[in-house]
Amino acid sequence: MTPRVLASDYAARIRARLGVTDSHLTTAEIDEQLPEIEAVVIEKITDYATQTGDPKIYLDSAVVCKAASALCPLLKKKYPIREQGPSGTFETPIDWDKEMERLDQEANRLLSKVKAPTVTPHFQVL
Repeated sequence: MTPRVLASDYAARIRARLGVTDSHLTTAEIDEQLPEIEAVVIEKITDYATQTGDPKIYLDSAVVCKAASALCPLLKKKYPIREQGPSGTFETPIDWDKEMERLDQEANRLLSKVKAPTVTPHFQVL
């Protein structure tokens, strides 16, 4: 897959943001979510292709965070917080719900640096 916003190292960046390896999260699993995530961001930042410098860095990082956030439910299914079996108990140190929320907030913060939110007044004083 060729991403529209991110560079070719997108899978490694998303895995790094989540703290997982390619054995935990495959490129195919990332490619399943990424087009939709990029489409949502492109809808908000219509001039994404002309971004340079710091705004481009913020835009790329926001897409990485949004994609990582969207993949948290998959990781939650693959790696539950606590598993118990006959040979012992295994606990995952990551709460994927909290991680999803944190990544989504970080993505929104980064997107606001690319394009400030539009404030529409609800009334006018004449």
